[in-house]
Amino acid sequence: MQAALRYLAVEDVTAAVLFLASDEARYITGAALPVDAGMLTR
Repeated sequence: MQAALRYLAVEDVTAAVLFLASDEARYITGAALPVDAGMLTR
């Protein structure tokens, strides 16, 4: 995996929050969801 080499936009975080609040994420519990444009992989 490679970092996106860009800064995060508000829309990036908003998309993650909306996903976690949706029914599609109903089985996700106690997980970390880094929204960092791949910076943890560096």
